[in-house]
Amino acid sequence: MAGRLEAIRAAQEARGLVVRRGVGSRLVAVRVQMVPLVLGLMEDAGSRAQALDARGFGSPGPTTSYREVQDPPAQRRLRAGLLVLAAAAVALRLWASWPAPGFA
Repeated sequence: MAGRLEAIRAAQEARGLVVRRGVGSRLVAVRVQMVPLVLGLMEDAGSRAQALDARGFGSPGPTTSYREVQDPPAQRRLRAGLLVLAAAAVALRLWASWPAPGFA
């Protein structure tokens, strides 16, 4: 976090932020530097939470490498029907674009 704050401070100084010796000037500088710091830390926390969630941390149940996915018979029949419909659509498309006999 200290390295990130130093990078933000350097970027603000490169953009022309001048910190004078007064308390008001330093408070403004702290506010200007804290906003990107807090936003960046929140973004990192979200990314880390997604990475941990993707690896199964925080999910209820036993900690295993694999989870058995239920495959009900209705879903299997639906997938088979959709596969038949897709094949029929491709066949219909090929049949409709095939040149008629005698029109070569």
